[in-house]
Amino acid sequence: MVKTATVNGRAISRSWLPPLDGGTALMAVLIGFMGFYVLYPLALILINSFNTATIAEPPVYGLKAWREAFGEYGIWRSLWNSIKIGIVLQVVALPLGIFISWLLARTNILFPSALEFGFWISFFLPGLATTFGWMLMLDPSTGLINSWLRQVPLLGSLNFDIYSFWGIIWVHLVGNGISTKVMLMTPAFRRMDASMEEASRMSGASAFTTLVRITVPAMTPVIIVVLLLIIFVGIAAMILEIAYGGVAQDKHAALGRARESPWLIAGPAGLMLLVLALGLYIPSPLRQTLEHAAAMLGGSAP
Repeated sequence: MVKTATVNGRAISRSWLPPLDGGTALMAVLIGFMGFYVLYPLALILINSFNTATIAEPPVYGLKAWREAFGEYGIWRSLWNSIKIGIVLQVVALPLGIFISWLLARTNILFPSALEFGFWISFFLPGLATTFGWMLMLDPSTGLINSWLRQVPLLGSLNFDIYSFWGIIWVHLVGNGISTKVMLMTPAFRRMDASMEEASRMSGASAFTTLVRITVPAMTPVIIVVLLLIIFVGIAAMILEIAYGGVAQDKHAALGRARESPWLIAGPAGLMLLVLALGLYIPSPLRQTLEHAAAMLGGSAP
């Protein structure tokens, strides 16, 4: 689009587009490539969600998959169970992650580097291996820990069930539920200006009061960004719920229950999860508040 302006009696045409040079062309190509990389698979999922034909058959389009996805009780029940697991997990894991990050970065705890390295090791352990490892340890019938407890006179009636709701929460916590938060938040806690904490302690506040009233509010932008990242990753990582939910009678599993044609509702179910994830997008006023808080801390905006 071209706009005409008058300067000293002469008409000068100005374009809204930036001048085309090598850098602008390269940036346009990169933006176009990334847009295609992100939008093309979404378009295929949306189109194929209306395809009711089986694999290797000519496409037949209709609303059967969407009717089954919205009419299947198990889908909504599984989705609600996944939401409950996610909420309870973050309610437990986020305060623990903040507290451990604060201990490692802002206190004189012994061996902080070794402890932080241990959380890194925990993060890089394969999720499927740890899942089956806890199944071996805490299976209600054949688990090693439960077998050992049965041999103890006073603890013989104690039996842990790894396939229960709280069993799944436990495996998440000792897996990546806490270690991911510690990995991401500990460096940010180290970069925090210590003057505010020193002023709080000089005013007579205890270390815990300083943590609650000074450190955590000052690190709110980082905490929110880490929380949103963990939630997005948790929506995509469902191996643990599928493995444990397939054995547990209560079936605390995510979308993807075994059925006659699970591929038929995969598209609608995936798009429903995408809409759920888009609901976590930070609105503009809140994002501006986070950017202002980050600027006050002297760090980068989330």
